[in-house]
Amino acid sequence: MYSDYKPNGIYLNTDFVLKNSIKKFKDTKIISFGDSITAGGQWLQILSNITGISDVKNFAIGGANIGFSSSRPIDNPYDYLSSYPNTSEDTYNDRHLLPQIEHCPNTLRHKYSFISEQNLVDGSYIYSPDIVIIAIGFNDYKNLSLLEDYNDVKDLTYDELISRKEDVSITSHKLYTYLRICLEKLMNSQITETRDGLTYGIDCRMANYYFVTPIQSSYINSVSGIDLKSFGDFIQKVLDDYSIKRIDGFRDIGICSKYEENGVNKKYLKDGIHPNDKGYLKYGNYVANFINSSYSEY
Repeated sequence: MYSDYKPNGIYLNTDFVLKNSIKKFKDTKIISFGDSITAGGQWLQILSNITGISDVKNFAIGGANIGFSSSRPIDNPYDYLSSYPNTSEDTYNDRHLLPQIEHCPNTLRHKYSFISEQNLVDGSYIYSPDIVIIAIGFNDYKNLSLLEDYNDVKDLTYDELISRKEDVSITSHKLYTYLRICLEKLMNSQITETRDGLTYGIDCRMANYYFVTPIQSSYINSVSGIDLKSFGDFIQKVLDDYSIKRIDGFRDIGICSKYEENGVNKKYLKDGIHPNDKGYLKYGNYVANFINSSYSEY
């Protein structure tokens, strides 16, 4: 389990929850993907404390979005590993959701190399989580005015989705296209890579899936007449088709933009976007209790 989290003198009493959930979550494993709110792992640490789930592997990267993958060439493929320790060994700084998923084998080799090497079986390490958490969307929200029509995407095959992703003549924000590709990869295949005779990868085909939509923000709550809470409703179309549970960050986590301010550390947000210690405590507590009440291992 992560070490106890005590932000600004706030002591998290996990005894009651642990007594009721530690048996339920014995040997449970979690993989998480997302943006900067998840990349630091603060709320995942709280979730771990509450549920007793010690095996949490976090692949989230700051600045990530769903709808497109804008790769930026860099001189040295290893230069950004210190700035974004969750990233893979790659010649492009791909931080978005699809590359996070595709680069899982390399991330296991680098970020979790000690754990992975201990668990190699016949030169192979395949991590099979029980729970997949995807917490992302704020960076996509800025492009919702250009959002593609889900009816153009919902019935496409995987190969057709890949073709649509690559089609430069389609100028709309391809949020649905990319999200469906990500979910198809996670739900229907092992994602592996063999290098130097060793194979690393993930297998999420039997996992329970949760999607956390963005929390409220004082920085931006409306773009071209589309408010931030609507983002979750747009995403819901995809989640319904894949039977994925939605954790409504805007409506339910309890962070209210009325009490926050751009660039200032206020009640729950340190800058109007990212949670402070109290905000992460609120975020992690809600997600932990949501999963605790809804999770089934079968």
